Amino acid sequence: MGKKHQEGFTLIELLVLMMVLALTLGLGVPAMNGMVANNRMTVAANDLVSSIRAARAQASTRSLPVTLCASSDWEAEEPACAQGASLLDGWIVFEDGDGDAARDPGEAVLLAHGPIDAGIRGEARSAADGGTPQFLSFRADGFPAVVAGRPGLRNIQLCDSRGNSDTGGGRAAGRWIMVSPAGHTALVDTVSQLQASSNPLGGC
Repeated sequence: MGKKHQEGFTLIELLVLMMVLALTLGLGVPAMNGMVANNRMTVAANDLVSSIRAARAQASTRSLPVTLCASSDWEAEEPACAQGASLLDGWIVFEDGDGDAARDPGEAVLLAHGPIDAGIRGEARSAADGGTPQFLSFRADGFPAVVAGRPGLRNIQLCDSRGNSDTGGGRAAGRWIMVSPAGHTALVDTVSQLQASSNPLGGC
């Protein structure tokens, strides 16, 4: 009878395989973490911008004031604006018939959104013109409304633990959302603009 031949790995082959796996994990895990963080930031910024634009569009469509405000009970049947909450803890968009930037009984809720990711929320900032409760109201003509002498939010900065990092091609890890005096919303995602002196929130 012939000798039996056993298939398997030699010690050297196993060591080479382990080195390849270690290199793959070492390069792949950070890249994957970066992709996840980028996606998380993009979703948070896009959700907020979409809600602001929706509030403005609804004000024009309905020919009445519409307000976006911070809400800690955004899931409730009758949610309200929260005095001490940040917009990033959750928000609602509602018909604001009396234009007081506070939701009263009977004022229809048009949109509700939960809090953004905690990793972003903890690093985010908004301009001092926000005050509490944080809000942004639009008149029927689409212009931001001044309520009780307060212009509402005009600048929101979203950051995470990566700070001022360039994620590639000059794109910033963070985002700066700004609302113009005419009510147009712009999303800034380049390092040069986010860190520029024109940003009242000072960059990430």
